[in-house]
Amino acid sequence: MAARPAAGTPYARAYEAGREAQRRVLLDAASRLLETEGPQALTMRRIAGEVGCSTSVLYGMFRGKSGIAEALWCEGFERLHAALAAVDDDEPLGRLAELGHAYRACALANRSYYAVMFARPIPGFEPSPEAYEVSLRPLRLLTEAVADCVAAGVSRHTPNASS
Repeated sequence: MAARPAAGTPYARAYEAGREAQRRVLLDAASRLLETEGPQALTMRRIAGEVGCSTSVLYGMFRGKSGIAEALWCEGFERLHAALAAVDDDEPLGRLAELGHAYRACALANRSYYAVMFARPIPGFEPSPEAYEVSLRPLRLLTEAVADCVAAGVSRHTPNASS
C-alpha cells in the first residue's frame, strides 16, 4: 500500500479527492512548468516536486515523460471538447458563433494546454493514434456546426473558394 502524501501539498489535497483529481493536479503542474520554463523543466522529478508527491506516482500514472506529454495533449482536447459540448443554442448560426466564443474562452483559460495541442513545444512528441482520435472530437463538433449552417441555408458551401 502506498504511503499517504505529506499534508498540505497540492497532491495531498488531490489524493483525498481521488485519482482523477490527482491526475489533474499533476497535469496542471506539468502544464505550468512547460509554459513558464519550457520543455527542459518537464522532468518527472520537477513535476513531483511542484505538487509534493514522489516520482513513482508519476511513473505509475503516466509511465514517463512521453506519457505526460500525451496526457497533456489529450487533456487539452478533452477540455476543449467539454467547453464546446456545453454550448446550448439550437439556431445554427447562433450555435456556430457560441462555439467560436467557447473555443476562444477555452484557449485563453488553458493557454499552456493549447500550446501543447497546437504549438508542439515538447520536442519529439507525436501523439499516438488513440490520442489523435481524442483531438478530433472537439473538431467534429465544429464541423457539424458548420454543416448545420450550410443545411439551414445560412452559409454557403464553396468547395473551390480559391478558384
